[in-house]
Formats: sequence, structure tokens, C-alpha cells
Amino acid sequence: MIDLGKLPLEKGVHLFAKVLPGFTLFLFYDCLHHGTIAKLLSIPYLGYGSRVTLFVIVCFLCGYTLAALLSGLLTPLAGALGGVWGSFRGARHPYEDEVAPWRNEKWRLAYQRRYETSAPKSLNLVSKPIVDQLFKDARPIEPHPVDPAHAAVFAQEIYQQLNAAVEAIANDKEWRMLYDHLHSELILEKRMEAIEEIMTGLDSDLAMSAAVLLLGAIFCVQFRNWWLLIPALGLLVVSILRMSAKIYQLARPWSTLNQQIEFLNSIDHQGPIS
Repeated sequence: MIDLGKLPLEKGVHLFAKVLPGFTLFLFYDCLHHGTIAKLLSIPYLGYGSRVTLFVIVCFLCGYTLAALLSGLLTPLAGALGGVWGSFRGARHPYEDEVAPWRNEKWRLAYQRRYETSAPKSLNLVSKPIVDQLFKDARPIEPHPVDPAHAAVFAQEIYQQLNAAVEAIANDKEWRMLYDHLHSELILEKRMEAIEEIMTGLDSDLAMSAAVLLLGAIFCVQFRNWWLLIPALGLLVVSILRMSAKIYQLARPWSTLNQQIEFLNSIDHQGPIS
């Protein structure tokens, strides 16, 4: 049994707000089957308070079901898009990023201080022209007719430098993976104040209500009023813009550099990144 008294305010408001899209969906159903709401609110053996409570419960169940269905459809889609983006980022060669936030010394130092047992060592990426030259020099070297030992030592030095350069490239990819993970974690799992979390929850529920209303206007004449359609369209556009802003921020790795450094230096975060 859930103790509603222990439910955080922001979570409770977000949960109860499912009544909004449920009411819109129920209203649409009433337009198609006229009198459904009236019949529900006129059950003779129930008092007025019981009828209203039943109506709210039905709206909540409709809204909760709609939210669950949308989540079930959108979550795999978001996961697939995230996988494509991750594959794109993983296939991107370090030399394609001349400057990168995961090479920031303060960030690496903060990460190593926080996760000293699991943090990779910090290597400087060898410039591409130097690596290209090393590959050229690493071609089969013929023994020097006078001093073959010198040629062997020279070849060994070239291969050592080349191995170090390849190791630095792999190291840069490892740092990028850690940075990208923390970057997405901070954006998608942002710690919000109670009022901000309430507004975020209301935003998603209002957007669902607006979408139901706009789609319902195609089939239901009663919904085709400018004072309904314009606010609904505005709510939907605002919700899409907020989502686009979050996607845009995800595509900009530099946007969370300072936030990551502050996060890694904080004392309230414990344990490795999940």
C-alpha cells in the first residue's frame, strides 16, 4: 500500500497531472458518444462527491494509460536514436576534433581525483602530421651496410613512438566515452528544484492534452474552436522547442564542461558513474 503522505510534492503533482490528458481524452470520447460524462455524473446510487471522485479516477486512468503507451512507443525510438548517435560518436576519429572538452586538464584532473581507481591515465594526443610521418618511417628499413645495429635501433625507436601514438589515440577515445556519458547523464537526469520539476511534469501532461485536442479536432466538431486550438498549438510548440533545446544541448559537448568539473569536484556525489 502506497503511503501518499510520504510521496514528494513534485512527484505527487506530476502523477496527479495525468488527469489533464485523461480528461481531454475522455472529453473526446464524450463527443463521439454524447452523454457519457453526463451518465457517469448522474449515477443514482452515488452521492455527488463520489461521482466527481469516480470521474477524476477515470480521467486519471485514461491519462496514465495514454502516458504509458506513449512512453512505450517513444522510449525504444529514443534508445535507437541514442544508439545511432553513440555509434557515430564512437566511430569518429580523435583527429576529427582539433579541440575537445575531454582534453581539458582541469576536467581530467577532477575526474581522476574523483575516480582514481578506475580513471584512465592522461595521455597527450600526438598530432596527426607526426603520426603520418611515423607511419612513413615505419616502412621496412633495410639494414645499413656499414652499421646494421644503428638501423635496428632507429627502427625500434620509430616503432616505440608509433605504439605510443596509437596508445594516445585509444586513450583519447576512452576519455571521450567517459565525458559523453557524463554529459548525457547531467542533461537527461538533471537535478531540479521542486517547482522546476513540477513545471516540467506539467509541461509533458499539457503537451499530451494539446496533442489529443488537436487530433480530436479532426473528428470532433466541438473541438474546432480557435480559443481551444490556438492555446493547444502553442503548448505543443513550446513543448517541442524545449525538447529540441535539450537535443541541441546533447549535440554540443562543450555545453556541460564547467558543470561537469563542478559536479566532479562536489562532495555529494559518491561512487562511480553508472
